[in-house]
Amino acid sequence: MQALAGMADGLRGRGVRVAFSAVPPLQHFSALPWLLRQLMGWRARLLDAELRRLSGCLGAEYCALELPFEPRYLAEDGYHPSALGYRLWAEGLAERLTPLLRRPL
Repeated sequence: MQALAGMADGLRGRGVRVAFSAVPPLQHFSALPWLLRQLMGWRARLLDAELRRLSGCLGAEYCALELPFEPRYLAEDGYHPSALGYRLWAEGLAERLTPLLRRPL
């Protein structure tokens, strides 16, 4: 997280707005075996909580993932988003971030 904070500080120093998208809930990724899915899901929740905290400390925007995790939103590999999954993710980010882009720096 320290490297991420350094990167965000460097960008903000150049007048760039910084936003972070949430860590995906890996417990829903069907490509992973059940136990690994649970462990990775637990770890993802911890990382996401830290990312949310870091966002607040840096004055960066944190964008929660509010996506349905159904098979049709995952690619055939069961790990990456499908085209539909990426579209929903992008639409959610655009909806959340577009108003922020209109604000003065």
